Amino acid sequence: AARGPDDPATASAYAALAADLTAGRRAAEAEPLLAHALDARRRVLGEGHPATAAAYDAMAENQRLLSANVRAEALSARAVAIGRAHRAEGLAVAGHDAEATLRRIRTDREGPGAAQAPVLRRYLRLAWLAAVDRPADLPRLRDAAFVAAQDLEVSPAARALAQTAGRAALGRKAGAGTARLQQDLAGQVRQLEAQLVQALPDRDPGEAARIGDALDAVGSELALLETRLQRDNPRYAEIVTPAALTLAQTQRRLRAGEGLLLILPVDDDVQVFAVSRTRVAWHRIAGGRVDLELRLRSLRCGIDEDACAKGA
Repeated sequence: AARGPDDPATASAYAALAADLTAGRRAAEAEPLLAHALDARRRVLGEGHPATAAAYDAMAENQRLLSANVRAEALSARAVAIGRAHRAEGLAVAGHDAEATLRRIRTDREGPGAAQAPVLRRYLRLAWLAAVDRPADLPRLRDAAFVAAQDLEVSPAARALAQTAGRAALGRKAGAGTARLQQDLAGQVRQLEAQLVQALPDRDPGEAARIGDALDAVGSELALLETRLQRDNPRYAEIVTPAALTLAQTQRRLRAGEGLLLILPVDDDVQVFAVSRTRVAWHRIAGGRVDLELRLRSLRCGIDEDACAKGA
């Protein structure tokens, strides 16, 4: 702690020592160290910093180990909220220049569940435990868990489906072609960034500069396409990057006789949300992930024998 109690390096040292203590099943000894790291990061880095979110997440897990599930859920909820705010900031960054556009593309590409998956999974576990300990909070916790589950379930396949739906919504308009081109260029950004990592300046400065120029050019073209899409089709971005729905919002969208079933593996368990226009249920199947995966495999084998053989 020679750098001072509020130095970020000191907070990181406290957090690392706390992690060692936790690994040694000494969670009670780790608690004050984690509390100090959280307090220091809040003061120095700010409430909305990703490192502060990590400190909230670590403190939440510590409280779970100490069986303080209600407090653990509250801490985990802060980590989730900071992550959501950070993503929203990345999507809403101002400007139509190449740099701002590339930042929005990267944030959108990662999805809400990518960087936050461990945090979201922890929140789902803690929300369930807190609801068991404090049943009066069940409605609030169930709703928060439902939203977190949607964030965690954003996969590349789901994003591709949303992009296809977005183009379909544009119909035969010229905007559909613009949207297709935008999505293709966003794919080029991923490829160029991967190439850039392979050609870091200490390996091949000339190649790195060439790829950087190509990335800037793609970013500039994306900026123009994004401006055109926003001008001609204001709802396109909302369609391809939809926000998670609350339970009440979901129920309003369901017709009589319709329902929604969301099944989500969370570590070794499975959480299930069942929603109709008039009822909501939330269940946890402890240790149910293995059985779920076996059943899904059996279902896939019944539909596609070739896919079943490949998975054998």
